[in-house]
Amino acid sequence: MAVKKSKKINRNFHVRKSDTFKAKNISGITKAGINRLIQKGGCTRISPKIYNAILIFLDNKLKKLTNVATLYTLASSRLVINNSDMNKAIKKTLGYKTYF
Repeated sequence: MAVKKSKKINRNFHVRKSDTFKAKNISGITKAGINRLIQKGGCTRISPKIYNAILIFLDNKLKKLTNVATLYTLASSRLVINNSDMNKAIKKTLGYKTYF
């Protein structure tokens, strides 16, 4: 009588979040997110026409920040952007220091 061999199931297999979400734009920022940002700034009501302008502004600022941060990373001969690289980029592009 032959014994059947059971197939091993790889239970450690999982999909990383970085593999599933590969958007190249900031379409993940919703109107509710913009509302929360503006309310933290002290404003209560927002015109519906302003959302696209805010998205364009954020897109431009984030592109500048990532470009400067990658320059700092490459200058230090690393492949991963550190917190200090982002701090230096924010200080250079926005003009003030942030505390993380």
